[in-house]
Amino acid sequence: MDDRTLWQGDPRPHRERRLLLAAKLFFAYGLGNALTFPLAVGATALLMAERPTPEAVFKRWLGGVGGVKPTVFYGAPTGFAGMLASPRLPAPEEAGAEARVLGR
Repeated sequence: MDDRTLWQGDPRPHRERRLLLAAKLFFAYGLGNALTFPLAVGATALLMAERPTPEAVFKRWLGGVGGVKPTVFYGAPTGFAGMLASPRLPAPEEAGAEARVLGR
């Protein structure tokens, strides 16, 4: 993880970062982005036990699980396509202007 690009322009200390990843830990993408990278910089990893449907991801974005909103969301093209096609896609101001969305 390159701190200079991922966190560029974000003055928060790493411990205040909350990373959400829809992929499971048994995938290499999930293991790196949801476990290894947050631990390396002292950030918080928000994991999803349920199937990562657009509605489940939106619920997490809006703080519907434990009242915690992610500051970074990692996804894949298929998931992004499903979210963009969903009529329940939240407005940017609802999801939090601070959130950054990253894909592979």
